[in-house]
Amino acid sequence: MGKTIFYLLGFITFLTCSVQAATLSQEYQEDLVGRMLYIHGNGPKPASIPEDHHWSGTPIAFEAFINRNEMSGVHKSMAASLAARPTYLSLSYYSPGGHFLFHYITTGIHAVYQSDLDTIGGGDGVPDYVNQLAIIADSVWDHEINVLGYPAPPSDGFYPEGIDEKYDMYIARLSSTIFGFTQGDVSITDQQATSFIVLASDYRIGPYVNRPLDAARVTIAHEFFHAIHFGLDYSEYEEGPGDRPFWWEMSAVWMEEQVYDGINDYYAYIPYYFEFPWKSFQWFNALHPYGAALFPIYLSEKWGRDIIRDIWLMCRDFGVGPQFFLAADVAISTRSGGEYDLRRAMQEFTVWNLLTGQRASRAPKGFGYSEAEHYAEIPDSSFKIHAAYNLVMTARDVGSDPESHFIDNAAAAYINLKAIAAVRDPVDVWFIDELFGAVYPFPDDSADYSLSFIGFPLNESDTVDIMMYDHPPDTSI
Repeated sequence: MGKTIFYLLGFITFLTCSVQAATLSQEYQEDLVGRMLYIHGNGPKPASIPEDHHWSGTPIAFEAFINRNEMSGVHKSMAASLAARPTYLSLSYYSPGGHFLFHYITTGIHAVYQSDLDTIGGGDGVPDYVNQLAIIADSVWDHEINVLGYPAPPSDGFYPEGIDEKYDMYIARLSSTIFGFTQGDVSITDQQATSFIVLASDYRIGPYVNRPLDAARVTIAHEFFHAIHFGLDYSEYEEGPGDRPFWWEMSAVWMEEQVYDGINDYYAYIPYYFEFPWKSFQWFNALHPYGAALFPIYLSEKWGRDIIRDIWLMCRDFGVGPQFFLAADVAISTRSGGEYDLRRAMQEFTVWNLLTGQRASRAPKGFGYSEAEHYAEIPDSSFKIHAAYNLVMTARDVGSDPESHFIDNAAAAYINLKAIAAVRDPVDVWFIDELFGAVYPFPDDSADYSLSFIGFPLNESDTVDIMMYDHPPDTSI
Protein backbone atom coordinates (compact mmCIF):
# COMPACT_ATOMS: atom_id res chain seq x y z
CA MET A 1 0.00 0.00 0.00
CA GLY A 2 1.28 3.45 -0.83
CA LYS A 3 1.88 6.11 1.73
CA THR A 4 0.19 9.50 1.70
CA ILE A 5 1.52 12.57 3.42
CA PHE A 6 -0.53 15.73 3.97
CA TYR A 7 1.50 18.86 4.62
CA LEU A 8 -0.03 22.05 5.98
CA LEU A 9 1.73 25.41 5.87
CA GLY A 10 0.39 28.48 7.59
CA PHE A 11 1.78 31.99 7.43
CA ILE A 12 0.61 35.53 7.93
CA THR A 13 2.27 38.50 6.27
CA PHE A 14 0.60 41.20 8.33
CA LEU A 15 2.28 41.36 11.71
CA THR A 16 1.96 43.76 14.57
CA CYS A 17 4.66 44.72 17.03
CA SER A 18 3.68 44.35 20.65
CA VAL A 19 4.41 47.17 23.07
CA GLN A 20 7.01 46.28 25.65
CA ALA A 21 6.33 47.31 29.22
CA ALA A 22 8.17 50.45 30.26
CA THR A 23 9.37 48.79 33.43
CA LEU A 24 11.15 45.46 33.31
CA SER A 25 10.60 43.05 36.17
CA GLN A 26 13.43 42.47 38.60
CA GLU A 27 13.31 38.76 37.71
CA TYR A 28 13.79 39.52 34.03
CA GLN A 29 16.64 41.94 34.70
CA GLU A 30 18.38 39.46 36.96
CA ASP A 31 18.09 36.75 34.34
CA LEU A 32 19.38 39.02 31.56
CA VAL A 33 22.43 39.96 33.65
CA GLY A 34 22.96 36.26 34.38
CA ARG A 35 22.91 35.47 30.68
CA MET A 36 25.36 38.27 29.95
CA LEU A 37 27.69 36.99 32.65
CA TYR A 38 27.46 33.55 31.07
CA ILE A 39 28.48 34.61 27.55
CA HIS A 40 31.44 36.46 29.09
CA GLY A 41 32.46 33.28 30.86
CA ASN A 42 31.86 34.79 34.30
CA GLY A 43 28.92 32.75 35.52
CA PRO A 44 26.95 29.50 35.21
CA LYS A 45 24.49 28.94 32.40
CA PRO A 46 21.05 30.21 33.49
CA ALA A 47 18.11 27.86 33.05
CA SER A 48 16.65 30.30 30.50
CA ILE A 49 19.44 29.45 28.05
CA PRO A 50 18.55 26.22 26.20
CA GLU A 51 20.95 23.32 26.41
CA ASP A 52 21.27 23.38 22.62
CA HIS A 53 22.04 27.06 22.16
CA HIS A 54 23.96 28.65 19.33
CA TRP A 55 27.60 29.64 19.71
CA SER A 56 26.79 33.30 18.98
CA GLY A 57 26.10 35.41 22.06
CA THR A 58 24.70 38.28 19.98
CA PRO A 59 20.98 37.70 20.79
CA ILE A 60 21.77 38.16 24.49
CA ALA A 61 24.04 41.15 23.88
CA PHE A 62 21.37 42.61 21.60
CA GLU A 63 18.70 42.14 24.25
CA ALA A 64 20.87 44.04 26.73
CA PHE A 65 21.39 46.84 24.19
CA ILE A 66 17.68 47.18 23.44
CA ASN A 67 16.69 47.19 27.13
CA ARG A 68 19.52 49.31 28.48
CA ASN A 69 17.28 52.30 29.24
CA GLU A 70 14.55 50.22 30.89
CA MET A 71 16.79 48.54 33.43
CA SER A 72 17.25 49.88 36.94
CA GLY A 73 19.47 49.83 39.98
CA VAL A 74 22.25 47.31 40.33
CA HIS A 75 21.06 45.34 37.32
CA LYS A 76 21.37 48.40 35.08
CA SER A 77 24.90 49.13 36.25
CA MET A 78 25.97 45.49 35.89
CA ALA A 79 24.48 45.24 32.39
CA ALA A 80 26.19 48.50 31.39
CA SER A 81 29.52 47.20 32.68
CA LEU A 82 29.15 43.91 30.79
CA ALA A 83 28.12 45.72 27.58
CA ALA A 84 31.08 48.11 27.75
CA ARG A 85 34.21 47.75 25.64
CA PRO A 86 36.86 45.63 27.37
CA THR A 87 39.43 48.07 28.71
CA TYR A 88 41.72 45.34 30.04
CA LEU A 89 43.00 44.45 26.54
CA SER A 90 45.98 46.78 26.39
CA LEU A 91 47.58 45.72 23.09
CA SER A 92 46.29 46.62 19.65
CA TYR A 93 46.91 45.74 16.02
CA TYR A 94 45.53 47.15 12.76
CA SER A 95 44.48 44.54 10.22
CA PRO A 96 46.57 44.49 7.02
CA GLY A 97 43.63 45.78 4.98
CA GLY A 98 43.19 48.69 7.37
CA HIS A 99 39.55 47.96 8.19
CA PHE A 100 39.86 46.68 11.77
CA LEU A 101 41.58 47.52 15.01
CA PHE A 102 42.15 44.38 17.10
CA HIS A 103 42.54 44.57 20.87
CA TYR A 104 44.20 41.74 22.78
CA ILE A 105 46.56 40.76 25.58
CA THR A 106 49.26 38.08 25.91
CA THR A 107 49.11 37.31 29.64
CA GLY A 108 46.46 36.33 32.16
CA ILE A 109 43.11 34.64 31.63
CA HIS A 110 42.39 36.66 28.48
CA ALA A 111 45.70 35.83 26.78
CA VAL A 112 45.28 34.90 23.13
CA TYR A 113 45.93 31.34 21.98
CA GLN A 114 49.66 30.60 21.60
CA SER A 115 50.50 34.14 22.64
CA ASP A 116 54.23 33.49 22.28
CA LEU A 117 54.01 32.17 18.71
CA ASP A 118 55.20 34.94 16.38
CA THR A 119 56.28 33.70 12.94
CA ILE A 120 54.03 35.54 10.48
CA GLY A 121 55.88 38.31 8.68
CA GLY A 122 59.15 37.02 10.00
CA GLY A 123 58.08 37.95 13.50
CA ASP A 124 56.27 41.27 13.76
CA GLY A 125 55.79 41.34 17.51
CA VAL A 126 52.16 40.27 17.18
CA PRO A 127 51.01 36.72 18.07
CA ASP A 128 50.21 34.70 14.97
CA TYR A 129 46.69 34.07 16.30
CA VAL A 130 45.96 37.80 16.14
CA ASN A 131 47.53 38.06 12.68
CA GLN A 132 45.38 35.21 11.44
CA LEU A 133 42.12 36.63 12.85
CA ALA A 134 42.93 39.96 11.25
CA ILE A 135 43.55 38.35 7.86
CA ILE A 136 40.23 36.51 8.14
CA ALA A 137 38.41 39.71 9.13
CA ASP A 138 39.79 41.61 6.13
CA SER A 139 38.65 38.78 3.87
CA VAL A 140 35.16 38.88 5.39
CA TRP A 141 34.99 42.67 4.96
CA ASP A 142 35.99 42.34 1.32
CA HIS A 143 33.32 39.71 0.64
CA GLU A 144 30.42 41.24 2.55
CA ILE A 145 31.09 44.89 1.67
CA ASN A 146 32.90 44.87 -1.67
CA VAL A 147 31.54 41.69 -3.29
CA LEU A 148 28.00 41.46 -1.87
CA GLY A 149 27.50 45.21 -1.69
CA TYR A 150 26.36 45.74 1.90
CA PRO A 151 27.04 49.13 3.51
CA ALA A 152 29.94 49.20 5.95
CA PRO A 153 29.06 49.50 9.65
CA PRO A 154 28.96 53.11 10.84
CA SER A 155 32.22 54.52 12.15
CA ASP A 156 32.61 54.90 15.91
CA GLY A 157 35.38 57.49 15.61
CA PHE A 158 33.12 60.33 16.75
CA TYR A 159 33.41 59.43 20.46
CA PRO A 160 36.48 58.67 22.60
CA GLU A 161 35.76 54.99 23.27
CA GLY A 162 35.68 54.35 19.53
CA ILE A 163 39.33 55.49 19.29
CA ASP A 164 39.26 55.99 15.51
CA GLU A 165 37.17 55.17 12.45
CA LYS A 166 38.30 51.53 12.29
CA TYR A 167 35.92 48.78 13.35
CA ASP A 168 36.98 47.39 16.73
CA MET A 169 37.36 43.70 17.51
CA TYR A 170 38.27 42.50 20.99
CA ILE A 171 39.83 39.09 21.67
CA ALA A 172 38.92 37.81 25.15
CA ARG A 173 38.12 34.70 27.13
CA LEU A 174 34.44 33.86 26.75
CA SER A 175 32.22 31.01 27.87
CA SER A 176 33.50 27.70 26.48
CA THR A 177 30.34 27.42 24.35
CA ILE A 178 30.39 30.97 22.96
CA PHE A 179 32.49 31.77 19.89
CA GLY A 180 31.79 35.49 19.86
CA PHE A 181 29.18 38.23 19.93
CA THR A 182 28.40 41.63 18.47
CA GLN A 183 27.57 44.33 21.00
CA GLY A 184 25.50 47.37 20.10
CA ASP A 185 27.22 50.49 21.39
CA VAL A 186 25.88 53.99 20.59
CA SER A 187 22.57 54.74 18.86
CA ILE A 188 22.91 57.19 15.98
CA THR A 189 19.23 57.06 14.92
CA ASP A 190 16.22 54.91 15.81
CA GLN A 191 17.55 52.35 13.33
CA GLN A 192 21.30 52.82 13.21
CA ALA A 193 23.92 52.15 15.89
CA THR A 194 27.63 51.59 16.21
CA SER A 195 28.88 48.27 17.52
CA PHE A 196 31.94 46.21 18.29
CA ILE A 197 32.71 42.48 18.19
CA VAL A 198 34.19 40.28 20.90
CA LEU A 199 35.93 37.12 19.67
CA ALA A 200 37.05 34.09 21.64
CA SER A 201 40.71 33.96 22.65
CA ASP A 202 40.88 30.28 21.69
CA TYR A 203 38.76 28.56 19.02
CA ARG A 204 39.76 25.00 19.84
CA ILE A 205 36.16 24.30 20.78
CA GLY A 206 33.84 21.33 20.16
CA PRO A 207 33.95 20.12 16.55
CA TYR A 208 36.64 22.70 15.79
CA VAL A 209 39.22 21.48 18.29
CA ASN A 210 41.55 20.43 15.45
CA ARG A 211 40.65 23.25 13.04
CA PRO A 212 40.18 26.38 15.15
CA LEU A 213 40.56 28.82 12.28
CA ASP A 214 37.45 27.39 10.60
CA ALA A 215 35.53 28.27 13.75
CA ALA A 216 37.02 31.76 13.58
CA ARG A 217 36.04 32.09 9.91
CA VAL A 218 32.34 31.29 10.34
CA THR A 219 32.22 33.33 13.56
CA ILE A 220 33.66 36.47 11.97
CA ALA A 221 31.49 36.09 8.85
CA HIS A 222 28.42 35.69 11.08
CA GLU A 223 29.24 38.43 13.59
CA PHE A 224 30.40 41.01 11.07
CA PHE A 225 27.05 40.65 9.31
CA HIS A 226 25.48 41.52 12.66
CA ALA A 227 27.67 44.63 12.71
CA ILE A 228 26.17 45.48 9.31
CA HIS A 229 22.69 44.83 10.75
CA PHE A 230 23.33 47.34 13.53
CA GLY A 231 24.25 49.89 10.89
CA LEU A 232 21.31 49.08 8.63
CA ASP A 233 18.38 48.65 10.99
CA TYR A 234 18.72 47.44 14.56
CA SER A 235 14.95 47.91 14.99
CA GLU A 236 14.33 44.83 12.83
CA TYR A 237 13.27 42.55 15.69
CA GLU A 238 10.09 41.48 17.45
CA GLU A 239 9.46 42.43 21.05
CA GLY A 240 8.45 40.39 24.09
CA PRO A 241 8.58 38.05 25.65
CA GLY A 242 12.26 38.65 25.09
CA ASP A 243 13.52 40.34 21.94
CA ARG A 244 13.59 38.14 18.86
CA PRO A 245 15.95 39.15 16.04
CA PHE A 246 15.06 36.03 14.04
CA TRP A 247 15.85 37.57 10.64
CA TRP A 248 19.26 38.62 11.97
CA GLU A 249 20.18 35.04 12.82
CA MET A 250 18.64 33.41 9.76
CA SER A 251 20.53 35.75 7.47
CA ALA A 252 23.79 35.64 9.46
CA VAL A 253 23.95 31.86 9.11
CA TRP A 254 23.18 32.35 5.41
CA MET A 255 26.12 34.76 5.25
CA GLU A 256 28.48 32.12 6.70
CA GLU A 257 27.66 29.96 3.70
CA GLN A 258 28.23 32.80 1.24
CA VAL A 259 31.68 33.67 2.59
CA TYR A 260 32.90 30.17 3.53
CA ASP A 261 30.89 27.72 1.47
CA GLY A 262 33.10 24.75 2.28
CA ILE A 263 32.82 24.84 6.09
CA ASN A 264 29.08 24.06 6.22
CA ASP A 265 28.65 24.78 9.90
CA TYR A 266 24.92 25.25 9.29
CA TYR A 267 24.36 21.58 8.45
CA ALA A 268 24.23 20.91 12.19
CA TYR A 269 21.32 23.34 12.70
CA ILE A 270 18.96 22.01 10.02
CA PRO A 271 17.64 19.09 12.16
CA TYR A 272 16.47 21.58 14.81
CA TYR A 273 14.36 23.36 12.20
CA PHE A 274 13.00 20.16 10.70
CA GLU A 275 12.13 18.80 14.14
CA PHE A 276 9.61 21.59 14.68
CA PRO A 277 8.29 22.52 11.23
CA TRP A 278 5.00 23.77 12.68
CA LYS A 279 6.88 26.52 14.57
CA SER A 280 7.27 29.92 12.92
CA PHE A 281 10.45 31.64 11.84
CA GLN A 282 9.51 33.94 14.71
CA TRP A 283 9.90 31.16 17.27
CA PHE A 284 13.21 32.26 18.75
CA ASN A 285 14.08 29.10 20.60
CA ALA A 286 17.38 27.20 20.83
CA LEU A 287 18.73 26.43 17.34
CA HIS A 288 15.45 26.77 15.46
CA PRO A 289 16.13 30.25 13.95
CA TYR A 290 19.60 29.11 12.88
CA GLY A 291 18.23 26.08 11.05
CA ALA A 292 15.68 28.45 9.51
CA ALA A 293 18.60 29.84 7.50
CA LEU A 294 17.26 27.43 4.90
CA PHE A 295 14.73 30.09 3.90
CA PRO A 296 17.28 32.74 2.84
CA ILE A 297 19.30 29.91 1.24
CA TYR A 298 16.19 28.97 -0.75
CA LEU A 299 15.62 32.60 -1.74
CA SER A 300 19.21 33.15 -2.88
CA GLU A 301 19.39 29.89 -4.82
CA LYS A 302 16.07 30.69 -6.48
CA TRP A 303 16.63 34.37 -7.34
CA GLY A 304 20.27 35.13 -6.60
CA ARG A 305 22.00 36.22 -3.43
CA ASP A 306 21.23 39.94 -3.93
CA ILE A 307 17.64 39.27 -2.83
CA ILE A 308 18.84 39.03 0.78
CA ARG A 309 20.36 42.50 0.50
CA ASP A 310 17.10 43.69 -1.07
CA ILE A 311 15.17 42.48 1.96
CA TRP A 312 17.53 44.11 4.44
CA LEU A 313 17.51 47.44 2.60
CA MET A 314 13.72 47.39 2.50
CA CYS A 315 13.55 46.52 6.21
CA ARG A 316 15.47 49.76 6.72
CA ASP A 317 13.54 51.82 4.21
CA PHE A 318 10.10 50.70 5.40
CA GLY A 319 10.82 52.30 8.77
CA VAL A 320 11.28 51.49 12.44
CA GLY A 321 10.08 48.12 13.67
CA PRO A 322 9.82 44.56 12.30
CA GLN A 323 9.37 44.73 8.52
CA PHE A 324 10.76 41.35 7.43
CA PHE A 325 7.57 39.75 6.09
CA LEU A 326 6.54 42.83 4.12
CA ALA A 327 10.09 43.33 2.82
CA ALA A 328 10.39 39.67 1.81
CA ASP A 329 7.04 39.79 0.02
CA VAL A 330 8.05 42.86 -2.01
CA ALA A 331 11.56 41.56 -2.76
CA ILE A 332 10.25 38.18 -3.93
CA SER A 333 7.63 39.80 -6.16
CA THR A 334 10.21 42.16 -7.66
CA ARG A 335 12.92 39.55 -8.26
CA SER A 336 10.44 37.07 -9.75
CA GLY A 337 8.84 39.64 -12.03
CA GLY A 338 5.54 39.24 -10.20
CA GLU A 339 5.41 35.48 -10.69
CA TYR A 340 5.90 34.81 -6.96
CA ASP A 341 4.98 36.49 -3.73
CA LEU A 342 5.82 35.44 -0.16
CA ARG A 343 2.90 33.01 -0.09
CA ARG A 344 3.98 31.24 -3.27
CA ALA A 345 7.62 31.22 -2.17
CA MET A 346 6.72 29.68 1.19
CA GLN A 347 4.75 26.98 -0.58
CA GLU A 348 7.68 26.08 -2.81
CA PHE A 349 10.17 26.42 0.05
CA THR A 350 8.33 23.71 1.97
CA VAL A 351 8.47 21.43 -1.06
CA TRP A 352 12.24 21.94 -1.19
CA ASN A 353 12.42 20.97 2.48
CA LEU A 354 10.94 17.57 1.64
CA LEU A 355 13.60 16.95 -1.00
CA THR A 356 16.69 16.59 1.17
CA GLY A 357 18.96 13.74 2.22
CA GLN A 358 18.11 10.53 0.39
CA ARG A 359 15.13 12.21 -1.28
CA ALA A 360 17.33 14.89 -2.89
CA SER A 361 18.19 12.75 -5.91
CA ARG A 362 14.49 12.53 -6.78
CA ALA A 363 13.93 16.26 -7.05
CA PRO A 364 12.90 17.45 -10.51
CA LYS A 365 14.91 20.16 -12.23
CA GLY A 366 14.46 23.52 -10.54
CA PHE A 367 13.48 22.08 -7.17
CA GLY A 368 15.82 21.54 -4.27
CA TYR A 369 18.91 22.98 -2.63
CA SER A 370 22.30 22.68 -4.32
CA GLU A 371 23.63 20.83 -1.23
CA ALA A 372 20.36 19.06 -0.39
CA GLU A 373 21.89 15.58 -0.36
CA HIS A 374 24.02 16.61 2.62
CA TYR A 375 21.09 17.94 4.62
CA ALA A 376 19.13 16.08 7.25
CA GLU A 377 15.60 14.93 6.38
CA ILE A 378 12.38 15.92 8.08
CA PRO A 379 12.16 13.14 10.70
CA ASP A 380 9.26 10.70 11.02
CA SER A 381 8.55 12.19 14.43
CA SER A 382 7.61 15.46 12.75
CA PHE A 383 4.78 13.83 10.81
CA LYS A 384 1.31 13.38 12.26
CA ILE A 385 -0.51 10.17 11.33
CA HIS A 386 -4.20 10.21 10.43
CA ALA A 387 -6.50 7.66 8.84
CA ALA A 388 -8.52 10.17 6.85
CA TYR A 389 -8.32 13.65 5.42
CA ASN A 390 -10.73 16.48 6.18
CA LEU A 391 -9.99 19.92 4.75
CA VAL A 392 -12.12 21.58 7.42
CA MET A 393 -9.85 22.29 10.37
CA THR A 394 -10.14 24.69 13.26
CA ALA A 395 -7.66 27.06 14.83
CA ARG A 396 -4.85 25.81 12.61
CA ASP A 397 -4.72 22.72 14.82
CA VAL A 398 -3.70 19.74 12.72
CA GLY A 399 -6.09 16.99 13.75
CA SER A 400 -7.89 16.38 17.02
CA ASP A 401 -5.52 14.05 18.87
CA PRO A 402 -3.81 15.40 22.01
CA GLU A 403 -0.45 15.61 20.25
CA SER A 404 -1.69 17.78 17.40
CA HIS A 405 0.45 20.74 16.46
CA PHE A 406 -0.98 24.24 16.34
CA ILE A 407 0.48 25.78 13.21
CA ASP A 408 2.23 29.09 13.60
CA ASN A 409 2.45 31.61 10.79
CA ALA A 410 5.44 31.03 8.52
CA ALA A 411 5.42 27.39 9.53
CA ALA A 412 4.26 23.94 8.49
CA ALA A 413 2.76 20.74 9.86
CA TYR A 414 3.11 17.35 8.20
CA ILE A 415 0.36 14.75 8.35
CA ASN A 416 0.61 11.16 7.17
CA LEU A 417 -2.77 10.20 5.68
CA LYS A 418 -2.45 6.51 5.04
CA ALA A 419 -6.02 5.88 3.91
CA ILE A 420 -5.82 7.84 0.67
CA ALA A 421 -3.09 5.64 -0.77
CA ALA A 422 -5.45 2.66 -0.87
CA VAL A 423 -7.69 4.34 -3.44
CA ARG A 424 -5.04 5.97 -5.60
CA ASP A 425 -2.64 4.68 -8.20
CA PRO A 426 0.19 2.42 -6.95
CA VAL A 427 2.50 5.28 -5.97
CA ASP A 428 3.43 6.95 -2.75
CA VAL A 429 1.53 10.22 -2.72
CA TRP A 430 2.66 13.20 -0.65
CA PHE A 431 -0.33 15.51 -0.20
CA ILE A 432 0.53 19.08 0.74
CA ASP A 433 -1.72 21.94 1.82
CA GLU A 434 -0.71 25.54 2.42
CA LEU A 435 -2.55 27.73 4.88
CA PHE A 436 -2.52 31.50 4.42
CA GLY A 437 -3.91 34.16 6.72
CA ALA A 438 -4.51 37.74 5.63
CA VAL A 439 -5.41 39.01 9.08
CA TYR A 440 -3.97 38.64 12.55
CA PRO A 441 -4.84 36.88 14.77
CA PHE A 442 -5.86 34.00 12.57
CA PRO A 443 -9.61 33.14 12.54
CA ASP A 444 -10.65 29.97 14.34
CA ASP A 445 -12.81 28.49 11.60
CA SER A 446 -11.61 29.64 8.20
CA ALA A 447 -8.47 29.92 6.10
CA ASP A 448 -7.11 30.77 2.70
CA TYR A 449 -4.92 28.00 1.42
CA SER A 450 -3.08 26.50 -1.53
CA LEU A 451 -2.72 22.85 -2.42
CA SER A 452 0.34 21.00 -3.62
CA PHE A 453 0.63 17.35 -4.51
CA ILE A 454 3.97 15.55 -4.52
CA GLY A 455 3.98 12.00 -5.81
CA PHE A 456 6.86 9.65 -5.02
CA PRO A 457 6.84 6.76 -7.52
CA LEU A 458 7.60 3.34 -6.09
CA ASN A 459 10.56 3.14 -8.44
CA GLU A 460 13.11 4.95 -6.30
CA SER A 461 15.07 6.12 -9.33
CA ASP A 462 12.12 8.15 -10.64
CA THR A 463 11.78 11.82 -9.85
CA VAL A 464 8.82 13.08 -7.86
CA ASP A 465 5.80 14.66 -9.49
CA ILE A 466 4.98 18.10 -8.08
CA MET A 467 1.71 19.97 -8.60
CA MET A 468 0.95 23.23 -6.81
CA TYR A 469 -2.41 24.99 -6.83
CA ASP A 470 -3.55 28.31 -5.43
CA HIS A 471 -6.90 28.44 -3.69
CA PRO A 472 -9.01 31.62 -4.06
CA PRO A 473 -9.01 33.73 -0.91
CA ASP A 474 -11.93 33.28 1.45
CA THR A 475 -13.68 36.67 1.24
CA SER A 476 -15.73 35.91 4.33
CA ILE A 477 -12.78 36.59 6.65
